[in-house]
Amino acid sequence: LAKDIVKYTSADGLPTQVSGILVDPSASDRIFFAGGAPSSPGGLFSWSVSERGPALQLCSSSTLRIPPGSVSTPKAIRFPCPLGEAYGYYYPPANDQYECTTEPAPPLLVKAHGGPTACASTSLNAGIQYW
Repeated sequence: LAKDIVKYTSADGLPTQVSGILVDPSASDRIFFAGGAPSSPGGLFSWSVSERGPALQLCSSSTLRIPPGSVSTPKAIRFPCPLGEAYGYYYPPANDQYECTTEPAPPLLVKAHGGPTACASTSLNAGIQYW
C-alpha cells in the first residue's frame, strides 16, 4: 500500500495548512478542503490533483493579506523537555521595512497550549504576525 501514497506540498499549488478533504463527486481528480497559509486567512479551496496548479480559493474568512516581506513563516521545531520531546512552531522575525539598531535581537515570545498538536495551525494568525 505504501507505494500508492503520493505526497503533495505547497510547491504543487496547495496552501500550507489543509484539512477536511472531500472528493468532488462529479470530477474524481478535484478535491475541496479547508486551508490557509501564514500570509492569508483560512478559507475553502478547490484543487485539481491532475493539474497541480494553484488551489482556487472559493471563499475566505477575511480579505486581510500581509505583504510577503512582512510575513513570519513558521518553522516546525522540537526540543527536549522533562517528559520527552515537545513540538512547536518558531516564527522568526520578519519585516523588510524595519531594522532594529538598539538591540542584538528582538524579544522571543512563547505561546503555549495544552495540545493536541493538531490544534496548532500555521494559517494566518494576525495576533502572532503582529507581535
